[in-house]
Amino acid sequence: MKKFSLYIIILFVIGCSKEINPKKIIPVKNGPDAVHISSKKYLYVANVEDEYISVIDIYKEILIKNIKVAKNPWGLIDLNDGRIIVSSFSGVLSIINENTLEVIKEKSFNQIHLAGITKDHNNQFLYVVANNINKVLKINIANLEIEEKYQVGNSPDGIGISSNNQYLYVSNTKDGTISIIDIKNKKIENIKVGGKPEIIHENDKYITISNFITSEVYVFDSNNKEKILTVKNLDGPEASVLFDNKLFIVNYKRNNIKVFNIKGEFLNIEYRTQKNPIDINIYNNKIYVSNYGDNSISIFNL
Repeated sequence: MKKFSLYIIILFVIGCSKEINPKKIIPVKNGPDAVHISSKKYLYVANVEDEYISVIDIYKEILIKNIKVAKNPWGLIDLNDGRIIVSSFSGVLSIINENTLEVIKEKSFNQIHLAGITKDHNNQFLYVVANNINKVLKINIANLEIEEKYQVGNSPDGIGISSNNQYLYVSNTKDGTISIIDIKNKKIENIKVGGKPEIIHENDKYITISNFITSEVYVFDSNNKEKILTVKNLDGPEASVLFDNKLFIVNYKRNNIKVFNIKGEFLNIEYRTQKNPIDINIYNNKIYVSNYGDNSISIFNL
């Protein structure tokens, strides 16, 4: 009986995940969604159900300001020159000066719902999702004028760019496709994945795309368009990021972040978030997560 009990204990320990709770929770405005850490080391939070960008000092771990922008801020991009650009679903691009934390310029795109945003690595062009017209807008950073439009799938949301500036990856939420745009040759390939592909993250080599309905996350080699990994059997994944050869996946329905290796194997590490987490950013051995369900940011030690 003692030996049998010992076996049960061993199996229980092996099968359990290591659960990690947040070190700090910071309240923000309504509907925190996209998060971005700037070159000045502020965490910017797009509160999509509001008209504010929350700014958190990541060293002091305090909220330092809520910046009023256009309604329904959706995406954030850092120009690495002291400016942050915000795309809003209400159809406005806002430029924030990082030194003053004030909006210094706005550009309205009438009746266009602006969603995800990225830029080329030469800081010449923005690429902004136009959700309600099923297009991606190529916008000159110098004057915020549209230079080109690319037709994509139905109700596009997220966007990312390859490290060689050649390809754009776009998630189309209503027809279950991922559009890959060859910027130079203006060719567009639509990959059918089903479900509802949503948030896209990019790093030096890879693109990660979550699919909320099929509960999958896809990892692409960004420069050759090859899908190298599909992680399945998740539970409402939102954002996913690669860091230190590990894949961190945010599960909206389970209020957690699960960690996998580059082969897609679960590492039995689980971070417990607040209600309905969406986006994630990792910097300086800290994890930052937006919690849509209770208007907060969770901070974890990595």
